[in-house]
Amino acid sequence: DKKLYALRDVTATVDSIPLIAASIMSKKLASGSDKIVLDVTVGSGAFMKNAEDAIQLAQRMVEIGERAGRQTIAILTNMDVPLGVAVGNDIEVIEAIETLQGNGPEDFEEICVEFASQMLYLGKIADLQECRDMVYDAIETGKGIEKLAEMVKAQGGDESYIYHPEKFEEAPYQKKLIADQSAYISAMDTEKCGKTAVILGAGRETKESVIDPKAGIRFYFKTGEYVEKGEVLAELYASDQEKLKDAVKYLKTAYQYSDAAVTPMEEIIGYVTKGRGITIHRTDCTNILHFPESERARLVPAEWSDCKVEGTFAAKISVYAHNRVGLLVDVSKVFTDENIDVKSIDVRTDKKDQAILNFGFDVKNKEQLAKISSKIKNVS
Repeated sequence: DKKLYALRDVTATVDSIPLIAASIMSKKLASGSDKIVLDVTVGSGAFMKNAEDAIQLAQRMVEIGERAGRQTIAILTNMDVPLGVAVGNDIEVIEAIETLQGNGPEDFEEICVEFASQMLYLGKIADLQECRDMVYDAIETGKGIEKLAEMVKAQGGDESYIYHPEKFEEAPYQKKLIADQSAYISAMDTEKCGKTAVILGAGRETKESVIDPKAGIRFYFKTGEYVEKGEVLAELYASDQEKLKDAVKYLKTAYQYSDAAVTPMEEIIGYVTKGRGITIHRTDCTNILHFPESERARLVPAEWSDCKVEGTFAAKISVYAHNRVGLLVDVSKVFTDENIDVKSIDVRTDKKDQAILNFGFDVKNKEQLAKISSKIKNVS
C-alpha cells in the first residue's frame, strides 16, 4: 500500500476517489470482517471537503464491500467542527474513558453510540433501537469501561490507568487561547486545529519526529456557541515552550466569528448503503414489505420534517461548572425568567467536584436557544 501511495503521489492521483476507495477497502477485506461500518468524514478537517465527494467515496466503498460479500454501510459525519473537546494522544484516551463512564462530550458520545449500534445491528443482535439501548446500558452499568480495561490488559498495558486516568502525566507547559471579542463562533477550520496539535508535538511533522503523548488541545467553545471577550476558547498543552507559543498563534487563525447566531451541521449527516445510496420508502411500500430477510439490516427508520411547523422544538444543554451551593437554583432561574418549559434535569458531579447539569427543554427557535445559552454562561 505504501508503494502504491508513493506512486499516486508522483502521478498526482492522491485525490483519486476510486484509488482511495481501493486503498481503504483492501485492508478492510483483508482483515476478514464480514460486516463493515465505515466512517466517512466531511468538512474542513476531512480528506473530503464537500458532501458530494464524500458521498461518491462512500458509495464506491460500499459497492466494493457488497460485491465482495461483506455487508457494508457508510455513515457520513461532520468534520467541520472538532469532535468532542480533546485533540491529542493521552488527552483523547482520557476523553474516551470519560465517555465510557457517561461523562464525555455529547457529540462524541452520539457518534460512538451510533457506530456501535449499527455494528450490533448488522450482526443481527436486535433491532436498531434495541441495539442503541444495549450500548447505552453498557455505558451506564460500567460494562463498557470494564471491556476497555480488559483490552488494555490483554495487550500488556496497565489497566489501572483506565480506572484512574489522573495517572496520565500532565504536560509541563500549558497556555490558554483567549477570545479577543464577544461574538458567535461561526466556523472553525478543523484542519488547522489538527495542524496545531502537530505543532505541539501530538503528531509527526516528519518521519523522524517523536510523538509527545502529553501534547494536545482542549476546546471550551466550538462552532455555534457564543463567547464573551476574555473567555478561554481553548487550552493547549506541550513539553516545549516555543512549540506552545507557535501553536497558540496558529490556532487563533482557525476561528471565524459572527454577530448573528449560527447552527452547526449535525454530527451525523447521512447514511450510504448498498445500491443507490439513500432511498426513502413508505412503510407500506411493496418493495419494503417483500424485502429479503437477509437484507433487512440495511433498513433505517426515517420520517419527514415539515419546516413550516409552528410550535416548540426539543433542545438540550449541558452545563459544566464548579460545584457550589445554589448553582442549580441560579441556572434554573434563567429558564424561569425566559418562561421556558423544562422537561428534564439531570445533575451530578465528577471526581474533581465539577458539577454537570443536563437540561431538557422546549424552545421556539435557535435565537431563543442562543439567548438561554448566553445567559447561563453569565451565571457566576
